[in-house]
Amino acid sequence: MPSGTIGASSFAYGGTAPAYNPTNNSLFIIGHDKQQQIAEIKIPQIINSAQLRNLAIASVLQQCALRTQHYVETHHQWQEQGRQLERLLQGVLRIPDTAASFMAHRQ
Repeated sequence: MPSGTIGASSFAYGGTAPAYNPTNNSLFIIGHDKQQQIAEIKIPQIINSAQLRNLAIASVLQQCALRTQHYVETHHQWQEQGRQLERLLQGVLRIPDTAASFMAHRQ
């Protein structure tokens, strides 16, 4: 595995949940345990050697990155659209604030 920082993370305490990509003969793999970012590494050629320095190191095809960012941004957009619709309904139909209404019914 490559060492050091790979994009926004590293493979320290990571290297979990590998998924094989036959198109590139590579692995998608999760980096550091805290960031949970995904990278793609090329599977190196197998070398039969007792010397560590003779072994091949995987090369990075795609650096560690948060692949869910699009979904997070989309979720926030949906939340904002829901708030806008709620404000519109409150103004046009004179519907009370649902959050305040919900809290009042819970007490």
